Amino acid sequence: MASASFDPAKLYIRNVGISNGLSQCVVSDLHQDNNGFLWIATFDGLNRFDGSNIKIFRHDPDDPSSIISSKIFKIISDNNNHLFLSTSDGICYFDCKTEKIFKPSFLKKYTPVWFGKSNSEQDYWLYTKDKLLVKVSSQTMVCKEYLSLTNLNQSNLNVIKVLENGTSLYIVLENGDIVVYDDQTKLSKIIKSSTLNWVRFTDATFDKYQNVIITSKSTDLLLFDTKLLTFLKSDFYDKNKMLIGIEKVIYDSLKDILYMPSYGQGLFVYDYKTNKIKQYKSKGHEFPISSNYILTMRTNKNGSLFIAYDGSGVDVVDPFVKKFKPISSNSDNEYENIKYVRKIVEGRENDLFIGTSESGLVKYNRMTGQFTFYSKVNNFNDAYSFVLEMQAYDNELWVGYNGKGIGVFDINTMNPIRKITQGHASNQLSGGTIWFIFKENEHTMWIGTNGNGINKLNLDNYQIKQYSDNQYIDFVENGVRVIMKYRDDKLMLGTEKGVFLFDKKSENITKIFPKSEKENSFKNIKKHFSRL
Repeated sequence: MASASFDPAKLYIRNVGISNGLSQCVVSDLHQDNNGFLWIATFDGLNRFDGSNIKIFRHDPDDPSSIISSKIFKIISDNNNHLFLSTSDGICYFDCKTEKIFKPSFLKKYTPVWFGKSNSEQDYWLYTKDKLLVKVSSQTMVCKEYLSLTNLNQSNLNVIKVLENGTSLYIVLENGDIVVYDDQTKLSKIIKSSTLNWVRFTDATFDKYQNVIITSKSTDLLLFDTKLLTFLKSDFYDKNKMLIGIEKVIYDSLKDILYMPSYGQGLFVYDYKTNKIKQYKSKGHEFPISSNYILTMRTNKNGSLFIAYDGSGVDVVDPFVKKFKPISSNSDNEYENIKYVRKIVEGRENDLFIGTSESGLVKYNRMTGQFTFYSKVNNFNDAYSFVLEMQAYDNELWVGYNGKGIGVFDINTMNPIRKITQGHASNQLSGGTIWFIFKENEHTMWIGTNGNGINKLNLDNYQIKQYSDNQYIDFVENGVRVIMKYRDDKLMLGTEKGVFLFDKKSENITKIFPKSEKENSFKNIKKHFSRL
């Protein structure tokens, strides 16, 4: 059996609404330009979303360069930083660089009533008040007249889509009729859809087989066979009886699926491999979209989805943002539950080691989902159940405890290799509460403690040199949370009282931030190599 191509588990949904700065929660259309900006059309202005912030453009009666109306129905962009807006006061053209409208020269000759994308990245289609289909270059704004629909469209119906396949054009009218035009022979004909006069269609697209699917909120889908030049009955309703109110259809050739957003029934996805339609609704566990009332939807080349709602803003669906999967042990045995996670490191293959402050050291296998609690295994007693720090080096797992020093284990077998405790001997640490472990090289390890300074561990003979609070006043009542190599001769220490430099040759310590007496706690430091 073929596996489904649409996998919601790999998709991250983020809703963008009024709380994010959107001018209105009813989104009539949206489009992502080549710069990555998401342009969102509402009945209260044009919104530009950069992933973090929203900028709103509205009609200003005192500014002739502002958009002609804040009530926007449709939006597309070209490759030259232009937007084309269909508004309540007509069509206007917006320059994304200047953030002002402009008037192309072709407006002296044509009055557009509809516009749409062309297969060419540089061109778009216009349908004019005089029933002319015109292709416009977005670079030069030069127009080429393709076809007059005066004799073919006697009912004054608007165009809703122009689809291109080779030399053939399929011009879809709002009542479902299709004008077929061959650009090579210059011949055209109209194919009637035989739908009721009051029915209006909203969008059209090619399916996998280059047949035309036409959508309507008020009636069934239409399927037009481009080889037979006839309308056929779609079998989609036999696959899912809830398939009603379809606003738009998008074919994703990479996933081999059809997206069919609806007004009232959520999102339908038809998978050509499985020949099944799956429905996704608001508050669903598998793919929880924000609303069942979808007005339109867009995709981009990266596989992201943008879903516009009647009252719920926009869902940005990203396949590259990874979801968090909770890892928890729900055992009835209180000693086999994960409590207070302090550190996580990766082991071999599928193992994760989880250090906790109550459950000790826990190993989790991501493949099997099995937990192993080392507070009970390998003679880990209660005194060692408080893990503060962990690092994995080669085949060893170094575990720093709260008050009990360090335990070193074979990362494959978890057999103990050695213990390093607190004391005054040459192989002991200045403090037993371990906050940081840093392996500088194959010969040297540095250990930061809470209140007892730092320690230099010789990995060849396991002798330790202590730099404690007895020697350095800066370590008194101060914990070392992070250690990193600053230069060959210096370490940088992030502590509870600020950032310090430790000179390994002179063994002097210098505070570099903050310069005042104010104390700042630092838990992490990142190095910017171009600046250090």
